[in-house]
Order: sequence, then C-alpha cells, then structure tokens
Amino acid sequence: MNASSAEGPASQQSMRRANLALVLGAVSRLDATSRAQVAEATGLTRAAAGSLVNELLEAGLLRERGAALEARVGRPSTVVSLNDRGPAGLGLDVG
Repeated sequence: MNASSAEGPASQQSMRRANLALVLGAVSRLDATSRAQVAEATGLTRAAAGSLVNELLEAGLLRERGAALEARVGRPSTVVSLNDRGPAGLGLDVG
C-alpha cells in the first residue's frame, strides 16, 4: 500500500476539500454570515476560514453581500452567502 491509501493520513488536498465542504455547509446553514462567524461555526481559525471563503467566492459558490449592519468597533465584517446564481445540483434516490 502507498501513502495515499484510505488507511494512511489525510492528504493536504483532501483536508482542504473537506474544509471547503465544511465552510460551504456552514454558510448554507447560517445564511448571510461573516467570515468570523464561519470560523466560529466550523472551529477553523479565522485565517483558514477566510482563505476558504475566498476560494469559494472565486469559484462562484458564494457571493459577498456588503458590510454587516452590526454596531461594532473596528472594520465592518463583509457578509457572504450562497450565490443564488452559482452552480446548482440535484440528487435523487430512486429506489
């Protein structure tokens, strides 16, 4: 068996794919949310969550909706959500 077998450690690429799915699921559940809220919901660092959100934005799966309307000190958060004009999928179980 080689290092890429199912029994070996996860590769960096497979971990990134899993984390992309985790972030996409969090944004789906939270609807309009900030990168910081995605980090909190997923347990990822803010830097990792931000990087993954940016990758999903570039892929067209997410879209930025502008600044959050929260009254906080510092730079306002940018709200992201699923891109309603992005790719879509449909799954069926025909039994």
